[in-house]
Amino acid sequence: MKTRKGLMKENRINEILSITSERFKSDSNCYKTVERGLNKLNLDEVKSLYIMIGSTVDP
Repeated sequence: MKTRKGLMKENRINEILSITSERFKSDSNCYKTVERGLNKLNLDEVKSLYIMIGSTVDP
């Protein structure tokens, strides 16, 4: 069973991947590499990245 922080991190990573997937949709190796890299980050780093990426996406 995952902890609350683990679930929050997983949700943020999934949102980041969905936001950025258009950029590397054609290259599954790139997608997997990005996903592995995101999973190595801690929750605070993932939250910061999510905020940075979210602020650059047009509403």
